[in-house]
Amino acid sequence: MAETKPAIQRTLMLLSGGIDSTLTTLILRPEGLLFVDYGQPSRKWERLAVKKWFEYCTFATYKHLMTVKVNILNLRGYMPLRNALLAYVGVLEALRKGFGEVVLGLVAPVTFPDTSALWLDALNELLDTERIPVKVRAPFIGATRLDLLKVLRNIDPQAPLHDTFSCYCPKGRPCYGKELCEKCRERHETLTYWAQLKG
Repeated sequence: MAETKPAIQRTLMLLSGGIDSTLTTLILRPEGLLFVDYGQPSRKWERLAVKKWFEYCTFATYKHLMTVKVNILNLRGYMPLRNALLAYVGVLEALRKGFGEVVLGLVAPVTFPDTSALWLDALNELLDTERIPVKVRAPFIGATRLDLLKVLRNIDPQAPLHDTFSCYCPKGRPCYGKELCEKCRERHETLTYWAQLKG
């Protein structure tokens, strides 16, 4: 099978509107942004957050909201093969639009199997086997959120990170009050760090 290489090495960022993918986007400043609605419980609020970031990220020339109909399995916040699904959709869109790489906003620490360097290497080996001329990267996979905040402070110190949305929506709606899900706690800690760094 003949390989079709993209004309220009461009980056397509998978943006969920959450704190990790948003930090990666603001630092990396990719040419393309892609949001995927795959039936996740938080999709309504993620979509609203992403629309705000689409407006904010003027450096991106391609922005797309995509809906994929699948029956997801949600195991108390862990969705098996979630990042594989996102990467697959992202690679197909990259091929269609001429992007050379797809980026995931994975940061340390590793919380699920599909957020590890081992998983990412295996995914790219599969793409090589399929002779797909697109790579999937996670450039900050070994960095913490605090590491990224320190970098962002020098790039965009006024970035409105409060416009992010990170929640498993365990009760069918965003967490409020004292009982926060893991993603909401991570976001709260990150926003606290951000206020301290700017303060």
